[in-house]
Amino acid sequence: MQGKELKNKKTEPLGTRESFDESFVFQKIPDPANVNVRITLVQHGFLNKQVAFVVLGGEMVSKGRGVAHWKAMLEHPEEQVCEWQDLQLF
Repeated sequence: MQGKELKNKKTEPLGTRESFDESFVFQKIPDPANVNVRITLVQHGFLNKQVAFVVLGGEMVSKGRGVAHWKAMLEHPEEQVCEWQDLQLF
């Protein structure tokens, strides 16, 4: 799985909205300590420009609320853990 994209989910176009409400559900991951999740916001058009992103995972790849969210998911694998995340601009 190193560096491989496991899943790609296209969502509804945002238009000019500054926030969106999307949920992402994942199957149970066999070795979550070695996995991180990166969600990227793409502006579709001629170049499909990457605009912003958020990373959920361990402290080596994520920071702040992304780490806390990931830890909560690992501590409660049978529950749905919901939390808002701020996107970081490229």
